[in-house]
Amino acid sequence: MKSMYFLLLRVPQTLLIPMFMAATALADDPASPASDSPAVSVIGYVDADLNGLNDHFRDANGDGVNDVNHKPYQHHFRFVDLNRDGTNDLFVDQDGDGVNDLDARYKDADGDGICDNITDFDGDGINDITGEKYSRKSLRGYRYGRVDEERKTVHRRFVDNDRDGMNDLIRRFHPPPGNGPRRDHFIDEDGDGIADGRRLHPPMAGPRLIERLKGRPKRRPGPRRPPPRDRKEGRR
Repeated sequence: MKSMYFLLLRVPQTLLIPMFMAATALADDPASPASDSPAVSVIGYVDADLNGLNDHFRDANGDGVNDVNHKPYQHHFRFVDLNRDGTNDLFVDQDGDGVNDLDARYKDADGDGICDNITDFDGDGINDITGEKYSRKSLRGYRYGRVDEERKTVHRRFVDNDRDGMNDLIRRFHPPPGNGPRRDHFIDEDGDGIADGRRLHPPMAGPRLIERLKGRPKRRPGPRRPPPRDRKEGRR
């Protein structure tokens, strides 16, 4: 202790003051690693009335404000409205699952290391709305809500008997990760035997042609005619 005391006495006062100020600045530095990663709490996905919409969060026009509580939330997407209809041309979330209804691909156009098509403000790979992990292969937009972002489809029917937030009608097409390959989509909500969203070609091979065929009377078979006789056999 005495040697330390004498060492301090030998240091000029002109150096002690800058050293003290530097130590104080480091202690109160606001740019510490803890402040670089802001804490983001998961909002959560709840659908008590089973209508395919999040009861806690939605942003149908993509303005960065929660439609449920009318409060802004943390996000990185920009608001662009070229047609001036009040809806964001880049990002909307009608069912409130945190995934962009317009584009469910993993995309980082600005190069900030954070996906542009999901609500993940801190970029930790976890959806800030649902708390689900996502990857570059899939943002798992189908997992919650009425909107199937991967197919850009808003399902008219939403059935959720197990109350897990996922449409039971499409569950067999989206098995959990690691449970084998995904099956091809064939969803027929209107029950016409044709996959929804598929157009038949030529155009006449549709409902109009079917109605015409139904209304056309059946042709009655004509009288049976004997087979023609060989000319040589008829000669004698």
